[in-house]
Amino acid sequence: MSKLNNCEIEAIKQRAELVASHLPFCHKGYSTLPNIFSGNSLFAATDGKSKSKSLQIYEEEVKVYTPSKRYEIYFVGEPLSQSDLTTYLRIISLYGIGGTRLGENIWVKLHEFLTEEKSSASSQAYARFEVTVRRLYNTEVIITRPNMPPFYCRLVSGRTPVFIGNGNKKMLEISIERTLRDALQIDGYSYISLNERFSLGNNQLALWLHTYYTRHAEPYPITARFVFENSGARAKDFTRWIRCTLVQAVEKFKPLNGWYLHLDFKNGLDQVKLHCKKPATASQEKYLKDRGINVE
Repeated sequence: MSKLNNCEIEAIKQRAELVASHLPFCHKGYSTLPNIFSGNSLFAATDGKSKSKSLQIYEEEVKVYTPSKRYEIYFVGEPLSQSDLTTYLRIISLYGIGGTRLGENIWVKLHEFLTEEKSSASSQAYARFEVTVRRLYNTEVIITRPNMPPFYCRLVSGRTPVFIGNGNKKMLEISIERTLRDALQIDGYSYISLNERFSLGNNQLALWLHTYYTRHAEPYPITARFVFENSGARAKDFTRWIRCTLVQAVEKFKPLNGWYLHLDFKNGLDQVKLHCKKPATASQEKYLKDRGINVE
């Protein structure tokens, strides 16, 4: 076997560098999300309406409640909601669709951005968006795993996001760090439908359930207690939370094509289970077929 010359070695390094700095391609209307960012309370199912102003910034690591036994998650910065995640997914999608390298700056036209999210492009909407972006900028995620060094990932790159222009011509210059590509390797990633999230509106728990279930090819029943603990719920009355918050979140899925969520109360409120049927993604269909599972 002949040895590679210097030019060939350099070409291999450049190809590896190119792959490491790009997100997997995704179609318009979808975004790529590391699974470590879903199914836990990092982006909590809290009321986004109260987040028009910045909350407390935590300068020390705050532990995130997660069901995973393979790693622990911490964050430094401001508490995040599912509304913040929707905005973050939209920004990530611009890298996945456009083929822009992570770490490079992109320009976001705010008027188009907000109207595509089915938001009104009002001055209040612009203000909320700016606060959300700065909240993402202030947040760093830390993943710890046994016998491995801590993994650090800033949601938005080190440079402060820049807003320029006024009215319909207002734009944002922003960048997402390359460490997001590495985050995909820790626990895989999922393609999230942005249109489905837009349809769920501002119901924080419905949005949390959407990202949780999207990552599973064949969702299994989960308990209401599991959702309550891992979604970052702040309610003090668990029974009231089920009857109000969880029931309302399940109702939000009725208009979504192919989605069916059902609450099972037959064993009492302490043993409520949530069942889900949903459309499988192309990769999930292949996974299920390889296991001999029929995909409708």
